[in-house]
Amino acid sequence: LVLLGIRSSVKEDIRHAPAELVYGSPLRLPGVFFTKTLPSSAAALSDHLRILFDYIRPSPSRTARSRKWFVPKELKDCTHVFVRNDAPRPP
Repeated sequence: LVLLGIRSSVKEDIRHAPAELVYGSPLRLPGVFFTKTLPSSAAALSDHLRILFDYIRPSPSRTARSRKWFVPKELKDCTHVFVRNDAPRPP
């Protein structure tokens, strides 16, 4: 947070903020993100939140699809397969 303040402060000699020189526009500080003030009473806050949550829609769930696995032709035709387990073993 301190570095954000340093990078967004205007330097006298160059008359610009360092972040403005790098990004081409000034940084948005955390206090600038939210401009509206919340209602002071609990009832007004409840109404405000209810209106906001009415606009939220659940995201569609992902459909369960079968994955296609690649199995080499030689592995399909073989009679025996050695499965190696490289997991660490307790002493």
